Amino acid sequence: MSYLDEYVSAVRFGNKLRNEKVPKEAYDDLLQYCRELAKNQDLAQFTDQMLPAIAEQFIKESPPDLAGLCHSVSQQFFDNWVQSELSQASGLAITVGSVEFKGKPLYPVSKSSLRRTLAEGFNPNRELDLHVWLTFPNMRVLDLTIVPTLLEKGLINSDDFGDLRHVVWTEGNNSQLYYRPMLQDDQFLFKVDKIAGYA
Repeated sequence: MSYLDEYVSAVRFGNKLRNEKVPKEAYDDLLQYCRELAKNQDLAQFTDQMLPAIAEQFIKESPPDLAGLCHSVSQQFFDNWVQSELSQASGLAITVGSVEFKGKPLYPVSKSSLRRTLAEGFNPNRELDLHVWLTFPNMRVLDLTIVPTLLEKGLINSDDFGDLRHVVWTEGNNSQLYYRPMLQDDQFLFKVDKIAGYA
């Protein structure tokens, strides 16, 4: 299944968990909309050329070590984005799931475990075995914490990603990473955790 198909399934799952009745046609429309945006050269240029500088500036203004802060970092970037003029350039969505590195999943997350996590509710003292990142409507992924997380886990060296402290990922770009969206929920953090206020 492609990232886009998994993303639409993650949107559907999020709506189901919120008991929102959405007609099947809406998901077909979302699929078509994202396919069209994937061909949009202006959006591709923005996400591929301007986004890295925006992401690095955000990271520069954040704490030195972002490992393990994927919820807070993604939420704060998202909140800043939707409240700024950047939202006119592109939409953005908080995405929850797993990421694979060199073909191996880093987190044992499933839709069942996500259900249990959300059913348990707010518990900032709990360790969550899942990952959070941002998805643009052309299916570009922005991950602001995967590089320090891989470093902390001892899976990469400090120079493996060059000077970059973030990842802008696209399916099929021969990356060692692969993202598996399971839940799209822009309010996920507030349901299960507390934000680390710094941005």
